[in-house]
Amino acid sequence: MWCEDAGNHADLAHMLAAARYIGAPAELLQAALTNALPLAPGASPSPLPKFFVPGGRDATFPWTSHALWFYSQMVRWRQIEPLREHLALVRSTYRPDIYRPALARVAHDMPESDTKPETFFDETVFDPTRMTPA
Repeated sequence: MWCEDAGNHADLAHMLAAARYIGAPAELLQAALTNALPLAPGASPSPLPKFFVPGGRDATFPWTSHALWFYSQMVRWRQIEPLREHLALVRSTYRPDIYRPALARVAHDMPESDTKPETFFDETVFDPTRMTPA
């Protein structure tokens, strides 16, 4: 909740700027915290309304679809072979089955599904249901 408060973004940016965390200029990090980033070198910041979401909208939920997207990108860039065993391993890395009971006392209205279509800042959509074993 502290991170979501815009009044704390300057302090948060300075903390994250430390080498032990991100090690980037605080000014650059603060731009990300305000959801406005330059999308090319030297460009003016563009609004990205959903870029920084530390807690709301199920931001901490371990969506299996996130793991599947990361895997799809590793396959896309030929960092890994698209094998059935890999897909099964990827599906087992994010654990909503552990998250739900662990946070049941403090988090209400948790997602019922473990996956969802992922929409990115450029409005492209990744559909995890299309991930099939090789």
